[in-house]
Amino acid sequence: MGECVEHEMICTCHIDDLESAERAKLAALVRESDVPALVFDRDFKVRSANAAFCALIGCSSLEVLGRNFLGTLQT
Repeated sequence: MGECVEHEMICTCHIDDLESAERAKLAALVRESDVPALVFDRDFKVRSANAAFCALIGCSSLEVLGRNFLGTLQT
């Protein structure tokens, strides 16, 4: 996979740097995780939000998709 940087409980990597198969693996990990998780691009646009994240902030994934990550945290 692309280069990942870990910050305590947060792992970040640029999805734009990942191949299609790697993106699919990442999407499956995020989707199935019990840990709140977001996938966003280099412009901080949300590409994916799992059920745990949506439950934490009280919205559906459709409400956060395409939004700026920083704006999503202020919801």
